[in-house]
Amino acid sequence: MDFKEYIVPAISAGVYLIVLMIKPLVKEEHRKYIPLLSGILGVLLNFWASAAFNFAIFLEGLASGLGATGIDQLIKQTSGYYEKREG
Repeated sequence: MDFKEYIVPAISAGVYLIVLMIKPLVKEEHRKYIPLLSGILGVLLNFWASAAFNFAIFLEGLASGLGATGIDQLIKQTSGYYEKREG
């Protein structure tokens, strides 16, 4: 079994958890940079896991990091988070 095929979802989950921990520490006006931070974290974690760097590693890491932002939005929008917050 090759674990390399599971690296993108694993990094997405890792970045999601890291961002969940960092988010309360970030001021409201700076939260717009969280997707950028997620992308950078994804690239760095993929570089660390692969021990090599090329364009494919960069794109996989970027997709992993930005996928974490998508996971966050999927959870918030399907759970009714925004409706609860407005009322």
